[in-house]
Amino acid sequence: MSPAFIAGLIILGFLLCVIEIFVPGGVIGITGTLLVASAVIAATVTYGTEVGIPLGFACLAAGMVFFALWLRYFPRSRMGRLISLSTEAAREAGFTSQPSELLALIGKTGVALTELRPAGVATIEGRRIDVVTDGGFLDKGTPIRVEEVSGNRVVVRAQETA
Repeated sequence: MSPAFIAGLIILGFLLCVIEIFVPGGVIGITGTLLVASAVIAATVTYGTEVGIPLGFACLAAGMVFFALWLRYFPRSRMGRLISLSTEAAREAGFTSQPSELLALIGKTGVALTELRPAGVATIEGRRIDVVTDGGFLDKGTPIRVEEVSGNRVVVRAQETA
């Protein structure tokens, strides 16, 4: 194989890997990677290991340098700003990771509507809520107390009777 053909395979392979960034799915990127690997194998078969091994390392190094430069400069480029999300999901802007109405349940009491093994349904302040216990099983009708809320997970414990 001619050196021009091998160089063409490498260039086409890297080009397909760049296109993969914009057209996700994996097929184009895998094809590009296979083209680069095929070019290195063809160079090794045609010209020997004294050409193939350094070419393989050069392709690997070029890919890593390109990737590092891409990560450094692309997000600040015009196209990077167009296709990247630049807003933050900050609490000040009204974003929250858990519903605030569930946070208000901490410390409230209720009754287990179903057996909690360890998950089930309870009534807390007149609302049906999916809950989990902190490890044990609770019978239906057991008085419970909300100990913790994490996301949509409401953790309850059997209420101590006085």
